[in-house]
Amino acid sequence: MTSIPAKTKLAIFDIDGTLTDSVFVHQKAFHSALRNAQLTPYDDDFSKYKHHTDSYIANTIFSLHRKRNMTDEDISRFENDVYRLTFKYLKGKPFSEIPGAVAFVNYLHLYTPYAVIYATGSFHRLALYKLSIGFPNVNQSLLFSCNREQVREKIVLNAIKNAKNFDKISSYK
Repeated sequence: MTSIPAKTKLAIFDIDGTLTDSVFVHQKAFHSALRNAQLTPYDDDFSKYKHHTDSYIANTIFSLHRKRNMTDEDISRFENDVYRLTFKYLKGKPFSEIPGAVAFVNYLHLYTPYAVIYATGSFHRLALYKLSIGFPNVNQSLLFSCNREQVREKIVLNAIKNAKNFDKISSYK
């Protein structure tokens, strides 16, 4: 058995629409959770929001309706509802991968000097579930989501920082 090569380079992946065919179901659950939280009306063209992350969009809509930012409890409640509704809409089936994504990411992980990490605008718990269909390195330190940061650029920077700590490396080539 050959060992996994030392990781000197970095591959950063988004999840929805890049690795998993999850955009439609995720957005359907998100819209339903907004209705359940009585956060209507809202601009449902998510591409128009300054930051395209679950936490930013939810907080923006919440702030317009409630005149305050979401608390950690509010975010947790909303995330749990999105998660529950996602399972309802999947009807017991797992998410599907984008064809070849699992094999490609596993190849990078097992046979190349690329470390594999995930940076997503999705809520953390749901992102973990999406990756559970066979992607490697699905753990707390190699997945950085919008739960701790609402801005995509900062999500990516934090994911890189976590990867460096995990691989005990000061920089990647």
